[in-house]
Amino acid sequence: MSFTDAGKGYFIKKGRWVIGVFILLTLNPACQNDARKIKNLQSFAKLYGYVRWFHPSDEAQEIDWNKFAVYGAEKVENAPDKEALRDSLLKIFSPIAPTLEIYTSRNKNNIHPELPMPKDTAGFKPVAWQHLGVYLGSRGSSIYQSNRTNRIDLIHKKNKKIPQLLYIVKMKPYLEGNQLRFTADIKTKGIASIYFGFILEHELMNILEGKRKLHYKEFSSSNWNKIKMVRSGLALQDFIVVAVNIKGKGPLYIDNLFLDYKKRDKWQEVSFFNQTFDEKINKNKVPGIILNNYFPYKVKHLKYKEVDSSNYCILISQKEKLKLFSQKPQAGEFIIRDLSGEMKISLPLVLWGNKRYTYPKSNKEDKKRLKDNLENYSYKKPYDWLGSIIVSWNVFQHFYPYHNEIDLNWEKILRKSLYETTKASDNEDFEKVIRKMVAKLRDGHTKISLPYKGMNYYLPVSWQWIEDKLVITHKFNDSIPVERGDIVNKINNINARKYFSKIQKYIPAPTIGYLNHHSQLEALSGTKNEKIKLTLTTRNDKKKNIFLRRNIPSHIYFKKELKEGKPYKKLKNNILYFDLTKISYKEIEKQYNFINQSNGIIFDIRGYPNYDMNNLLQHLLKREDTITNWMKVPKFIYPDREKTVEYNNEGWQLKPKSPHIRKPVVFLTNHKAVSYAESLLLFVKYYKLGTIIGQSTAGTNGSVNIVQLPIGSIRFTGMKVIKFDGKQHFARGVQPDIIITPSLEGIYKGKDECLEKAIQHLNSIN
Repeated sequence: MSFTDAGKGYFIKKGRWVIGVFILLTLNPACQNDARKIKNLQSFAKLYGYVRWFHPSDEAQEIDWNKFAVYGAEKVENAPDKEALRDSLLKIFSPIAPTLEIYTSRNKNNIHPELPMPKDTAGFKPVAWQHLGVYLGSRGSSIYQSNRTNRIDLIHKKNKKIPQLLYIVKMKPYLEGNQLRFTADIKTKGIASIYFGFILEHELMNILEGKRKLHYKEFSSSNWNKIKMVRSGLALQDFIVVAVNIKGKGPLYIDNLFLDYKKRDKWQEVSFFNQTFDEKINKNKVPGIILNNYFPYKVKHLKYKEVDSSNYCILISQKEKLKLFSQKPQAGEFIIRDLSGEMKISLPLVLWGNKRYTYPKSNKEDKKRLKDNLENYSYKKPYDWLGSIIVSWNVFQHFYPYHNEIDLNWEKILRKSLYETTKASDNEDFEKVIRKMVAKLRDGHTKISLPYKGMNYYLPVSWQWIEDKLVITHKFNDSIPVERGDIVNKINNINARKYFSKIQKYIPAPTIGYLNHHSQLEALSGTKNEKIKLTLTTRNDKKKNIFLRRNIPSHIYFKKELKEGKPYKKLKNNILYFDLTKISYKEIEKQYNFINQSNGIIFDIRGYPNYDMNNLLQHLLKREDTITNWMKVPKFIYPDREKTVEYNNEGWQLKPKSPHIRKPVVFLTNHKAVSYAESLLLFVKYYKLGTIIGQSTAGTNGSVNIVQLPIGSIRFTGMKVIKFDGKQHFARGVQPDIIITPSLEGIYKGKDECLEKAIQHLNSIN
C-alpha cells in the first residue's frame, strides 16, 4: 500500500470519528432531556401507586385517580433536575398525603420516619389498607375487594346502588304484551328495596355498575311474608329483571322467586324463571342470578329451616367488622422506596383516624387548589396516554399474581413504555406501546379496550399453523378462490412467519399454542373492507395470488365458526359425542339413559364450554371433591407484592350425583380451551374422570378483574390458580393423556384427527 493510500485511509477514519463526535455532541442535549423526562415520569408513576393503593389518608380517597395520573404526568415531565422534581412531587401529593417525605440528599440512605400522633387519641383507631386481590370498580368480579380498616370507604358508597341480588332473564316472545306477576318470600329487619320490571340490553352494564336508576318498591316484614309485584310486559324490552337492595344493615332473607304470566284471565307459571334455591350451591353461584358481595355487604346462600317450601334461601346483610381479613400493617410501618435512583420516599402504611378524619389533616387551601385543578383539567395528548401507562403498570406491579412465574424486569418495562409513549404520534402508536407492555405478562385473559377502536372485520377464511406451514382450514362461502389445504406463503408480500412475528409481540400468551391461536385470529382481522393479498401454494403445488377483503364483522365471524358441526351426535359403534362449547347441560341431562347404554362418550372442550358443566362433572365423580385451595385470591397489605399475607383459598367442593356415568369417557381439548374450560379439565385430570386427547390447554385461569384507565380499560387475571396437586398451572395448562396434532394430510382429507383418535381409543377398550 502506498503512503498516499494509507494517508487516505487515516484521514477517512479520522473524518468519521470527528463527524461521530460532532453528532454525539449535537444530539446529547436531546438525549439528556429525554432521560430527565423519563426519570421524572418514572418517579411520579411509582409514587402514584404507593399513595393510591397503600397510603390510608382520607384525602387520598376524595380525588379522581385517573385524572390525577394524567394531570401529574404533565406537571412533573419537564422538571429540570431532581430538586425541581422533588418540589413538583410534594406540591402534587402533599394535599392528599401530608405525611409524605422525599429525600434527595446524601442522608437518603439513613431514613427513620416516625408516625405523627394526635395529642388526644380518644376515638382514634388505626386505619390501613387491605386488598383481597384489588377492588378496581364494579366491572370486575365481586371476589376482589379493597378497604381501609375501621372505614367504610368512599369507593364503596356507590356499591349501595348496585343490587346485591340481580336476576336477569331473556324475555320470551310469548310474554310480550302480557301481564306479569313476580312473587317472593321475604323476611327482613329494616327495609328491603325490590325492583321488578323490564330493561333493554344496553342498560345491563349500567345496572351492574349502579348507574341506572331503578324505581324500587320497599317492603318490610319481620316474619316470613309473600310479596307480590305486577307489571305489564312491554314489546320492545329485552330482559326481565329482579333487583334487590337492602337499606341499612339488614338482614334480608329472600326465597322462592316466581314469575307468572296472565293468559285468558288465568295466571300461568313461567318455569324457566322460577328459583327456589332448593339445592346447596357452591360459592354463591346460582344459574341466572348475580350475587354481588361488594364490600360492605355479604350475600350468602344458606340453609334456613323456617322456610316451608325450601331448605335454602339467600341472606343479604352488611358486614359488622370493617375489615376484609385479620392481617394488617402495624402502626409505625412505613413504605421506604427508591423512586428512580436519585431520591427516596417514606410514607406511612398506617394512620390514626376518628369518625371525621385521618391524622394529620392536609392544608385546606392546598387540598382545595388540587381539587379545583383536577375538576377543571381536560385530558390532552400525550398525557392521557402517559396516565394510562402509569395506572395500568401500577395495577400489575402491585396486584398481578403471576410475577414469580415469569422472568420479567417490570420496572425496566415501565421506563421503556414511558419513553415510547412520549414518542407516540397518534392513537395507533400508543395502542402498540400499551399492548406490547401488557403482552410481557403473558396473561391470556388480558383484553385492552380502547374507545377509538372500531369493530374488527375478518377475512372470509380461517387458517392454522400445521407442520410449520400456514394452512387454509375453512372458507365461509364457495365463491372464495381458496381450498382447504392451500398453504399461505406470503401476506401482502411479506413472508407469513415474518408477518406473524410482528403480530405476536403484542399478544399476551402464556403458551405457544395459545400464542399461535390468537395470532391466527389477529392476522385475519383488521379494518372494514381492507384488501389483503395472499400468495398461495395449492395442493397441486401451483403458485397463485388472490385478493380478499376483511368484510365479516367479528360477531358474525365467530357465530359462523360456532355453527360448524353438530353439538350432539351418535357415532358408529354406539359412541355418543357432545360438543360442550355448543350444548347446554340440560340438553345433556335428557340423554342420561342413552349415555349409560352407549359404548362410550366423547365430550369436546376445544374452546370455551357453556357455564353449567359443573353438573356434568358431578355425574362423573366417584367420590366427593375435597380440594379447597386451587383457586387463590391473594391478600395484600404491602406494595410491590412484598410479603403477600396468605391467600383466600377456594374450590368447588362438588359432590357425586346420580345417575353416575359408568361408561368410558374421552375429553377432547386444545389450546383454545381457556379459563373455565381448564377448571373442568383440572377435575378430569386429578380425579381421573376420563382420558384427555388433543393438545395442552391455554394455561390461563382465574376470575378476571378490570381496571379503568384514563383511556379505555384492561381486563386481566386477578387470582392465582394452581393444579390440584399444588403444581403450577399458569403458562403450562392441562396436558393431554394422548397428544394429537393436526396434520396436512388430515386437513387435505377433511379429517378431525383428534375425534378419530378418541373413537379409536374407545373402541380399543370395549
